[in-house]
Amino acid sequence: MSAILSLSIATVLVALLATASAITLVRHRPGAGAIGASRESIRRAYRLTLVLGFVELCALFALAAAFLKQPSGSRPAWLAAAAFVCVATMGGVWLTWIMPVNTALASAASSEEPADMSRHATRRFVLHTIRLVLALIALFLVVTAVLAKPLQ
Repeated sequence: MSAILSLSIATVLVALLATASAITLVRHRPGAGAIGASRESIRRAYRLTLVLGFVELCALFALAAAFLKQPSGSRPAWLAAAAFVCVATMGGVWLTWIMPVNTALASAASSEEPADMSRHATRRFVLHTIRLVLALIALFLVVTAVLAKPLQ
């Protein structure tokens, strides 16, 4: 796989991750009356978790391939490595913080206090905002790597 192909694939995959993060942010913003709907939509979102995890893994592989195909120490190599770190951090944020919050929201009994549910929904929104920012930074880095210099 050539360097330009690796970076092109990485660009598409990171753009998909950024889009998914933005859609999640819009759909699950905390607000009055949205807690019950949020809980139900989280249950449905579990089905998409595997798909998005696979896209994230493919993006990591494409970024690693792009890094390895670049001349050592070149600007595109460093940009691809930085994008790799951003995407890996996105996965870490999801695994470490978002997944437990999603589990708490999805399994919460209907008798749970609304204030506690609201706190979980707000925390989830903030964490997804962090994921979106990381995805946008990674997208910027990958596009910059593509445009940094002509690739062989």
